[in-house]
Amino acid sequence: MDMPTFLIRYGFDLAQREAEAWVLEWTQRFPVHWIPIALLEALYQGRYKAASVEQLLLLWGRRGEPRLGFGLDFSRRIWPDQQEQIAILLQRDPQLPVPRPHTFSSSPEPISTQELLTDLQPLSPKLLRLIQGDTGER
Repeated sequence: MDMPTFLIRYGFDLAQREAEAWVLEWTQRFPVHWIPIALLEALYQGRYKAASVEQLLLLWGRRGEPRLGFGLDFSRRIWPDQQEQIAILLQRDPQLPVPRPHTFSSSPEPISTQELLTDLQPLSPKLLRLIQGDTGER
């Protein structure tokens, strides 16, 4: 499946533009190999808007790398054609953040706040301070 078909198949809000126009614009502004991954990430996050895909691409551009919230099983089920591209991207940058599989046990060990924060997607500074117990009140 190609990228415009993906947008249409999964019902992305295209803001009265053609899917092909979105994809063409993205390919001119962002690394082409990021676009399918951004489409999968937007779908995974439940953000069914082409503008949300663009927001992800802009964010990744500022960071200099994509951040994947979805696991490889998700991408394999949704868009198997992209597995090779995702594997190439991961080989090109082995430091690319990929979600760790969650394991559950009957007697979970305590986890530190810092470990928990590491697993979460980037948080706003205010929310981060609240979680860490710093209310900012002096």
